[in-house]
Amino acid sequence: MTGVQTCALPILSLMLNYYLYKNNATTDLALLNEIKRDFIEIEESKEKLLTGMVKESSEEKQKFNRTPNVYRLAELLGAVEEYQIFYKLYSKYTHPSAYYLLSSNTEKESDELRFVFLIQSAKYVKEIELKIKSICDIF
Repeated sequence: MTGVQTCALPILSLMLNYYLYKNNATTDLALLNEIKRDFIEIEESKEKLLTGMVKESSEEKQKFNRTPNVYRLAELLGAVEEYQIFYKLYSKYTHPSAYYLLSSNTEKESDELRFVFLIQSAKYVKEIELKIKSICDIF
């Protein structure tokens, strides 16, 4: 389990919390709309890169609400302290940071860091499992 993989888990946990407890829309529909909007934005970016032309943002995209960014989700859900602590660590592995690009593999892949990623992954997987069970009414 790497920082990149571990980083996705708290973000998913925050998103599920947001849609389950703070949003009136059904979770599956809200996430589907998020995916549709992302797809439109990816297509627009590809077109801009390939043609060099900047086209006005599509009206289609405006129909789909955007989930707040991760920091805003943490604010809305009272998880700012946890976000700030782990964001600093995860971002070193998620983004092409100088640390990640220039440090030795021994340092980046130490047993201590692997343990932190493993423990955090287990915590978030359990939270996500409970949220999914509550969505699906699985016992």
